[in-house]
Amino acid sequence: METINSMNAWGGALHSWNAWNRVVASYDDSDDSWTIVNDSVEPLAFFCMLQPSSLADRITVVAETLLHQANLTVSPGYKDRLDQDALKPNAILRRRDRRAQLGRLGKQWAAYPAFRTALAEMDGQTYRKLTRNFRDLSAHSFAPRLMIGEISRAIRTIVPWKDHVAQPDGTYIEVMDPTRKMVQYGMGSMQPLPLEATRAANLAEYIKAKATMAAFSKLIGQLCDRIDAKQMSISEAPTSDL
Repeated sequence: METINSMNAWGGALHSWNAWNRVVASYDDSDDSWTIVNDSVEPLAFFCMLQPSSLADRITVVAETLLHQANLTVSPGYKDRLDQDALKPNAILRRRDRRAQLGRLGKQWAAYPAFRTALAEMDGQTYRKLTRNFRDLSAHSFAPRLMIGEISRAIRTIVPWKDHVAQPDGTYIEVMDPTRKMVQYGMGSMQPLPLEATRAANLAEYIKAKATMAAFSKLIGQLCDRIDAKQMSISEAPTSDL
């Protein structure tokens, strides 16, 4: 239910974001349009931009639980054991590890490959590139603004050491030393994301999420059918007279 609520909340926020984008577009560049973006667009956009990643993880967790319980019911000898059982209290599996475990849990189910493919499409490299990795940067660093406002930063990098070598004419040239490294700081600015292009990229992710939920529904149907068949065979098994 919470996963479905998340989908509905995302869809509603996308609808509102689209409406506010039209309001902003009706204004010339002015303080009024900036105020609308800050007060009404950014909260909606921030919520929507985080959903491809967070919803993909929620679906993964739910699918893991359902597959595990189904395997316990229909597969003789299946062990009630998951990778996270070995973690410290309150620790969680990394996405890569959880997806690997999900693959093991789902390998016997015919409907799983289509679900796996749809899930892998969510929060992909194309979306991250279009949004300049907004989700990760907003959680761990500085994310780009929307429509207005540059983010300025000093970026630290490790580069080859540069020696200044004197030339016969009295000038100097920089020569890279392949055996030594140095620290370099470079000033740069991150340009804001365009409102409509960003919303369109997020809408495309919402459509992928709907496809994932549809594939998940088919997988759940298969799980339920197998569990029902298992329970039916148990109830119809002959019993010995006492």
